[in-house]
Amino acid sequence: MTVTKLTPDRAVRSVFASVLVGVDGTEEGLEACRQAGAVVDPAGVVAVVGVVETALAAQAGFDSARVAEELEEEAERAVSAAGELLGHGTRRRLVAGLPVPLLRAEAAATGATLLALGSHGHRRLTEILIGGVAGELLHAAPCSVLIARRPQHERPFPSALVVGDDGSAQAAAALAAAHELAARTDASVRVVRAATEPVEALVEASEDADLVLLGSRGLHGVRALGSVSERVAHEARCSVLVVRPPLTS
Repeated sequence: MTVTKLTPDRAVRSVFASVLVGVDGTEEGLEACRQAGAVVDPAGVVAVVGVVETALAAQAGFDSARVAEELEEEAERAVSAAGELLGHGTRRRLVAGLPVPLLRAEAAATGATLLALGSHGHRRLTEILIGGVAGELLHAAPCSVLIARRPQHERPFPSALVVGDDGSAQAAAALAAAHELAARTDASVRVVRAATEPVEALVEASEDADLVLLGSRGLHGVRALGSVSERVAHEARCSVLVVRPPLTS
């Protein structure tokens, strides 16, 4: 099956140029769609992908064919609902297999600059132990990652941004993304500089925010566990965007 590039073959400067949303039929997945539509660049694109988890069907034994059909129908409904929410021109695609490697491959193949996923409220330890999709892709995705949570406040999303700044180049990329988004949405930007206990400071700041932006140091696997971005992504009260450096294609 042919995969359509979301962006032309040129340098991509904006985190918000091409957004890929992974949907699963839950309200959290639809919230990721809403937030993707709110942050995408006006000249950018949003695409939706639904994953049919064939491994779940295989576990059903003699009922595997029926279960596989039900899973495909469920994924089709999820993609259809997401498309209606984002607009009928939204690119939609179904893939079959394991969510993490497929979403990672889809993001790379389409040239996505941002992967948006819904948060299912798993505890951080649970994400580590059972390999939650959002938790794994936070480190494995080839682009920036938005972990979408339901808004705490009755106001347009995003109205209040928080950025973690530790003086690094990665933090500078997150700050640039925040200012770009604020210029388009008229959101406020609060910069948090905490030499000690940065996670606690950012989680506290997230109470009154709609979106926390952080830079990624590109750590993977065991080395990534306990990083500031990983901990904030799981503990923040609002959505979190972990910014990776701009991609070039």
